[in-house]
Amino acid sequence: MANITDVSESIIEHCDKCECVVVTKNCSITMSAIAWDEPYTGLFCNRRCITCSPSRAQHIVHPDFEPVVDDRAEFDKRLFDEKKRTEFEKRWTAAWLMCQHEEIAAAWMSRLEALWIPVEDR
Repeated sequence: MANITDVSESIIEHCDKCECVVVTKNCSITMSAIAWDEPYTGLFCNRRCITCSPSRAQHIVHPDFEPVVDDRAEFDKRLFDEKKRTEFEKRWTAAWLMCQHEEIAAAWMSRLEALWIPVEDR
């Protein structure tokens, strides 16, 4: 379960690795939902900042984002074929950019929530 602290009626969530506060701008789960255009699954995951998720962060290619390397063979993007690497970089960089603007990310997440079909209705 996520590390959640109730502070004056708002819920503050912390990264399960580094304990930093996880917000839209650094939430790997929100970025994943946006990158892959899939309904939000954050209710089922521990919160993690993007820098503590190197398998995802390595795909963000932007001058305002410090490059990340994931040396694990099963995740290292340098071992991906060029087509897959390019697609992942485009998706994750676009998702990261959207999350830097909370109102844009919120609008996109609302759109994805509308697509959600409960398990019992599938």
